[in-house]
Amino acid sequence: MEWKFISLITLILHSFMILIIFTAIQFPIVFNMPKASFIIVDAKFENVTFYNVTLLGTAPEGPIRISSEVVNVSYAKVYRSFPNKTVPEWFRLRTRDDVEKILNETTTYMNLSSVKWIEGGAEKTLKELSALSWSWDQVVFSNGVPEQYVRTSYETSFLEQLMGLLSPISWAVVAAYNAVGFKKLYQAGKFHSILTGTLMFVILLMVGVV
Repeated sequence: MEWKFISLITLILHSFMILIIFTAIQFPIVFNMPKASFIIVDAKFENVTFYNVTLLGTAPEGPIRISSEVVNVSYAKVYRSFPNKTVPEWFRLRTRDDVEKILNETTTYMNLSSVKWIEGGAEKTLKELSALSWSWDQVVFSNGVPEQYVRTSYETSFLEQLMGLLSPISWAVVAAYNAVGFKKLYQAGKFHSILTGTLMFVILLMVGVV
């Protein structure tokens, strides 16, 4: 039993070595790959401060116009949508022409929460504001997270195609190696060996080890 345990550990270590080798192959490819262009179409920001700002929009109270030297906002969501406020299904866009068409048909909107500013010497607040147009001299924020971005360059290079193939190839090699090792180690039948390799490949595919 001891030799089986040692063989099992060796099998696992060899699997990691295979993954490491494939990962090492990918490093020079990544650094030499042509850069792809993306644009952010949906983002969130926290603790936002606008300077010398004018905001036009709507709030639960009705149409709002804010003009102030400083406007503080706890949370801002900036996104592009159609005039009816429906958001495009960006993931369905497959060509540059599709992206440009949707960008021309959509407008940038900004939803603000906990809006505070000084007007007439008094502090005013709004729980929510949907800004339709705006201008400012400067804006700062503590944290920003892009939630949706769209690729604008769709020419796929050979290196990019190769990168897309290396990961599944490495998973297949590890799965096949483990299937053969399982068969020899436990004298398993062909069916169980293939099942083991298939399960290993599915697990690696789901986890995305490489």
